[in-house]
Amino acid sequence: MNLEAAAPSPQSARRHSKGALALVAGTAVAVLVALSVRHPGLRLVDFLSFSARAERVLRGEDLVHALYPVGYPISLGVLSSAVSPLVAGRMLSVLGGVAAVLAVGRWLGPVAGLFLLFQPGVLTFGATEGTDLLAVGLGLAALSARTEDRPGLAGILAGLAALTRYTSAALLLALLLPTVSGCRRTQLRSIG
Repeated sequence: MNLEAAAPSPQSARRHSKGALALVAGTAVAVLVALSVRHPGLRLVDFLSFSARAERVLRGEDLVHALYPVGYPISLGVLSSAVSPLVAGRMLSVLGGVAAVLAVGRWLGPVAGLFLLFQPGVLTFGATEGTDLLAVGLGLAALSARTEDRPGLAGILAGLAALTRYTSAALLLALLLPTVSGCRRTQLRSIG
């Protein structure tokens, strides 16, 4: 029996992976939007200050804040010009949840992405207005891009995460570690 003929080609494995990731992404969107719609009212009181700050930031005021960087208020303010601030906040959270699930799915496989989706924190904060899951999603996407040897994209995503939550700046060290150690995705695969 020819084992090489039975093994899938890298192209077909990639296509299967893309199809599985698309299914995972669609599942994430459906679940998070359904949960968000099920609870239409304000769930996090902090969002009131985010919404007010978004208006000030778009007027050029309150650009520096001790607790929160400027990225989320800008995104919220821009989206709020088309939809209500609450819907805009939920859209950003759903986006963050889907980004987190896709990043983990790309990095560790579609099953891992689904596992992350159904964690209580992702289900709660992915369907609620707030900065948390958007920062996590951007951060995980940065780490995933770095493991795929896409350092430019990883840097952009890490920067966006840090503009969403200051604590995301801790990603910078994690993004540098693979470069310092010389580990690459292909080297890690050859080990395992």
